[in-house]
Amino acid sequence: TNKKAELDFLVVGQKSLTNGLAAWKTSKESQGYKIKILNLEGADVLSAKILGDLFKQEFKKNKYRYALLVGDVTKIGTNLVKTQWSD
Repeated sequence: TNKKAELDFLVVGQKSLTNGLAAWKTSKESQGYKIKILNLEGADVLSAKILGDLFKQEFKKNKYRYALLVGDVTKIGTNLVKTQWSD
């Protein structure tokens, strides 16, 4: 039988930002965690729809437990909605 790979952390962001996670990644892997880092650039990283589709695909392939998005609204796609506290 084909057992799905288990991936604890899926990390998504621009390479210029995810490069800074090297020590964190090494530390987590030494604790037994499995980590996959996806570096996206340009429109791919700024589109909330593309990111949503990417997470769906990755979840089907790898059963990850945590997702870490690296960046802010200017660096990674964000689906903003109006709330009573902000526009």
